[in-house]
Amino acid sequence: PYLASGAAAVAELELRMPLTIVKPIVYGNSATTLPKTADSEHTHSWTMYVRSPTNEDLSAYVKKVVFKLHESFNNPVRTIEQPPFEMTESGWGEFEITIKIHFIDPHEKPVNIVHMLKLYPNDATIQTGKKTIVSEFYDELVFLDPTDTMASALSQRVSAAVRFPPTMDYQMEEEKQLGTLRAAKDKVRHITRGLTTQIQELEEKQAALQKEITALEGTQKS
Repeated sequence: PYLASGAAAVAELELRMPLTIVKPIVYGNSATTLPKTADSEHTHSWTMYVRSPTNEDLSAYVKKVVFKLHESFNNPVRTIEQPPFEMTESGWGEFEITIKIHFIDPHEKPVNIVHMLKLYPNDATIQTGKKTIVSEFYDELVFLDPTDTMASALSQRVSAAVRFPPTMDYQMEEEKQLGTLRAAKDKVRHITRGLTTQIQELEEKQAALQKEITALEGTQKS
């Protein structure tokens, strides 16, 4: 470690700090109940996808997305090299799908995500239609000190050709979560302050009792 001060030192520290670029994404699946037929193996049509919550064109920096399905499917590994990065299938069962996001710069390590395919409504899904549900998650891709090529690609602000209405307002959801965290922090601070006061009062009582004990001991000796 070393001491640094002044504008020159600040500039030097900024040069030493790695560039960090964050890109938000949403991933998940939608599922629609199909009309009842004799084919019990195809009760739902579902679409698995990786998208931008702001309708940004992910292909500016994403080369391809690989979806790995259950082995019971024909061609269980699906590679999507053009936006929208999604695939559609049909079936009756829920299972884990592995998503592998590859980037245009081969120096960037691919990102792996595991998503549990949801076909039936529950507390973790969103009802978007009478027969359609969505199981979707928000996450952020963090690029630490990317190459010049990757940094240039990440800095592009191109809108996606196909726009998808968001299933929820993630900015509002984030603010809601931050509000919950602030409330919890305030509650902890209030409880801590109360406990500190109680400890101080107990310490004062203990000191007073100690004085009384010392005084009594002095009286007995005399």
